[in-house]
Amino acid sequence: MRKFILSIVAVVAIYGALSLVPASDAPPHQIDLFSADRLMVIGHRGGSELGPENTMLAFSRAAEAGADMLELDLHLSLDGTLVINHDAMVDRTSDGTGAISRMGINELKQLDLGEGQHIVTLEELFQAFPQMYFNVELKSDQLIASETACRVIHNNGMQRNVLVASFHHHILEHFRTTCAGVTTSLSEKEVRWFIYLSKIGLENLLPIHGSALQVPMTAEGWEIITTDLVSKAHARGLAVHAWTINDPLQMQKVKLLGVDGLITDYPARAITVMRGLTADN
Repeated sequence: MRKFILSIVAVVAIYGALSLVPASDAPPHQIDLFSADRLMVIGHRGGSELGPENTMLAFSRAAEAGADMLELDLHLSLDGTLVINHDAMVDRTSDGTGAISRMGINELKQLDLGEGQHIVTLEELFQAFPQMYFNVELKSDQLIASETACRVIHNNGMQRNVLVASFHHHILEHFRTTCAGVTTSLSEKEVRWFIYLSKIGLENLLPIHGSALQVPMTAEGWEIITTDLVSKAHARGLAVHAWTINDPLQMQKVKLLGVDGLITDYPARAITVMRGLTADN
């Protein structure tokens, strides 16, 4: 295993040294992702322990609790509407069955998500919380989804309120090209390169095209978030967001590690912990 890991690091280092051009820093932040006095609390799927996930109820309760940002997931409906749901299918989150991509918005709106909640569109959420910050994850791997997201963001004047994320590298690349000026995180591919290169002190070789490094505390037995990683990310102009942190002790740990944002199902609890009080909810 050690040889395998070292071989991966070696390949990464060679690739970086030969084909990557050093970049001075990250793109300018449209969102204030850094704060000298507090850690940003980001409600995961709105704050899924406050109401059915990715629903207006969860988003409202997270905002009322004091969350700094609302995280949400987007899929494209059959008729080209961006709707908020984590899964590509509606089976787990509603009383219906089937793929979102095969259902029109009117059909999707008929689904019951629990507690009287229904599917919310991206535009509806922007209109409900025009002053809120949003961490928008593009789940679809279709380029049209990123183009639609750009249009909705601009039509609602939310360019300075949105951080766009995606596990699909080509989607983020396309979004950055077609929607310049809207802040993005790094893709999973870019995150891996940054982590690998940082292990051998070559992270400065990686061009930075996003503004946030969103990572779990651990992955595949590796400790991902360390003071060293946070320091190197900050040196490249990257904010560090930890996900998905629900345990109060882990919240305290990542705070001490110097991360800039905490993605959690329990925004009220996180706010309490961040203020140094005892969490009781």
